[in-house]
Amino acid sequence: MDNFNKNNLVKLPNLILILGLINILFVYLTKQNIWISDDYPYIFGTKIYNLINEQKFYFFSTQENRFIPLYWFITQFIPTNYLIWHSLVVFFYFLSSLVIYFLTIKLTKNLSISFLTSIFYTLNYSISIKALSWAVFFGHVFNAFLGFLSILIFLKIYENNKKLIFVISFFIISLLNFLITEGALIYPLICLSIYLCIYRLKFHGIIISIVPLLIYILIVFSYTGKFLPLLIDRIEIDRERINNNNFNKSSNTSLYHYRSTYAPRNLEGYTIRIFDNISASINLSSIENSFKELDKNKKVEEIIKNNFKAFVFIFSFSLIIIIFFVAKFLKIIDKPKNYKSIIFIYLITLLIYSIIFFRRDINFGLSFISSLLISKILYDLYRLKHKLIITLILFLYITPTILFAASNFKFFGDFSRQKSISLFLEYEANIAFNKPNREIDEYNDFKYFYYFNNFDDNKDYLKKYKNLTLREFFVEFNKNE
Repeated sequence: MDNFNKNNLVKLPNLILILGLINILFVYLTKQNIWISDDYPYIFGTKIYNLINEQKFYFFSTQENRFIPLYWFITQFIPTNYLIWHSLVVFFYFLSSLVIYFLTIKLTKNLSISFLTSIFYTLNYSISIKALSWAVFFGHVFNAFLGFLSILIFLKIYENNKKLIFVISFFIISLLNFLITEGALIYPLICLSIYLCIYRLKFHGIIISIVPLLIYILIVFSYTGKFLPLLIDRIEIDRERINNNNFNKSSNTSLYHYRSTYAPRNLEGYTIRIFDNISASINLSSIENSFKELDKNKKVEEIIKNNFKAFVFIFSFSLIIIIFFVAKFLKIIDKPKNYKSIIFIYLITLLIYSIIFFRRDINFGLSFISSLLISKILYDLYRLKHKLIITLILFLYITPTILFAASNFKFFGDFSRQKSISLFLEYEANIAFNKPNREIDEYNDFKYFYYFNNFDDNKDYLKKYKNLTLREFFVEFNKNE
């Protein structure tokens, strides 16, 4: 890779070309992705709300237990052509990858590592697929772009002797990012962990990194009367849904269900979250989505469900063996401190996503740190000329993406393209009628699509929802329909 540097193969124009081709290919393979689930009420509901109130847009709306006005402001402008919006979200993903290139240069002073980190981040569809394919999850892609930009600016603060312009820019971008979704809260914490690795316990750096987070917590408290109530409410909602779904701890497949969105927050639940996040951070979770396309009779899925503990053990043991041999090879070439810093940041990020956010599908910050760690490992192995282990690591990381692409990315998160297309076609066929079809599947989603497309024919009926807040409109519309 040093030779790559000399031959200018890792320069920015080449990176832009590679990232552009990867993202254009992704858009092409997912061009049939259509609105799913919350897309209908969120996107079409906001448009109905503006039509009812005879306005082009609104400035402010949020939720009772969340303060994300910028998210709702953006949502109302999502175009009804899903391909346009899908392409725009992927474009922000592309921009995030470019920011990561510059960010990694600041951290490593190495073009080759930065080049690889940006590409590996882009290829990690284990983490990005849900946000890239589900329209109303755009906030997490936007969070990543602004989050990585804020980290880059944070590093510039100390590169330029704490210039006020960089401090102010860091605060503004961080606060705007929080107003999109709470997932942005991870980025000041990544800044803090990076600062602790580089500058140790200097007080002013710690303060600068967490001030935007503290300001946001105070804003949320003034709005809701609680400190980050979403985190507490989410735990209570999860418990209620688990009870309603009769979560069965004695089931032979109960361990598999701990991977669900509403898994119990106990030792076993946290352990599985950590396991899932580690596998996703090295892109191995994409294999699961590929199997969903290949395993049409769900035979492999049943085998994994029924033998999940053995599967986890084999995976963990294999990973430990690989880590052991890689560490043995790298021991002679680099200062342990350099790896300890990256591993420290990785572990902090992993634990925040797994224990605090309790998520395993939108962890863009973890994707960046893992890509950085893998890129540095490959760079050092290349210097040692260990081609076999380099080939193995590349194979393990890139093959899941290739398999996933071969299935046309048909499965993303909790949804499949086939299901979303069939619902959309059913919705399109039913909007031609003068009355909404209450027998249709997912009627609560369909009615937003119906009334938006038949607004002129239902103006008089919809007038009763005028002069409500957006949240009141959603509540009343759902109640009366």
